[in-house]
Amino acid sequence: MNALGQALVWCALQVTLVAAAAGIVYVGLRRRGPAVRSLVALTALAVFVGLALAALSPWPRWTVVASARSGDSASAGSEREIARPADGTETPSLAAAPGGQAALAPSFIETAGSFWQAFVDELERRPIAAEHEPGVTGGTGWTWRSILAVLFAAGVALGGLRLIAAGLAVAAYRRFSRRVDDAQASRVAAQLCAELGCRRPVELRECPQLGSAAMLGWRRPLVLLPSGWRAWSEAELRAVLAHEIAHVRRGDFAAWALAQLGLILHFYHPLVHWLAARLRLDQELAADAAAAGVAGGRQPYLRILAEMALRQPD
Repeated sequence: MNALGQALVWCALQVTLVAAAAGIVYVGLRRRGPAVRSLVALTALAVFVGLALAALSPWPRWTVVASARSGDSASAGSEREIARPADGTETPSLAAAPGGQAALAPSFIETAGSFWQAFVDELERRPIAAEHEPGVTGGTGWTWRSILAVLFAAGVALGGLRLIAAGLAVAAYRRFSRRVDDAQASRVAAQLCAELGCRRPVELRECPQLGSAAMLGWRRPLVLLPSGWRAWSEAELRAVLAHEIAHVRRGDFAAWALAQLGLILHFYHPLVHWLAARLRLDQELAADAAAAGVAGGRQPYLRILAEMALRQPD
């Protein structure tokens, strides 16, 4: 726990430095459009996930591997000295086979074994005794690093449960929705996929539980339409589908899932929350910009969405 707490402190410092740099770049590129800004935020969030995984991973530990390999080399040298004949001539061995493959194979096996042993050793490490910990009184063994590790584990567990619940909700939307068998809607969706450059097939489904359209899925993306979509005009249907298909084209669902993983691992950091919020906003703005280009322009697109919003009961 103490080693984990120390690793988390160092990871938080790294995240702060990367987040500050990403924030500066984000603000500097604010005039380049939402697509560029969302890429900056997504890159930073991906780096945050990598830093957390590197801090939590017990493998590899290069010092253990280096010492193991140096020990193996010393043992191998001793064996060569023992096997040397009295006349000083070298005896052929399997390691000197043509092509060097036989010499490389034992080295690779030894290296892989050293890595695996380092992994097992790190997993089996025991906490340092309380009496040997500086600043610990009463023999409880609870230091600030231990408390930090426990709080981190609790926060990640809570965030993981929330993410699992969200995944179950998404699966329920997919399961309880029904396929849209409408020639006009299918034709409009196919036209928009061609105009927006979306190569993945997009399935249209109707979900009575929703009050507005939504997109979900990455490998099998689908657009969920509310039960009242048949009352929309063709221009309104085109504007809504263009927005959701633009999300599919940009891969926003997978990007947002990665952002959620970054939030779970760094739930304590306000800059991570800020970048995730900016990513979500820029994803919507980028989808609006792409949809407006195939839905008659910015002003007609804005007017259509405003009229549809005003018709909502709440």
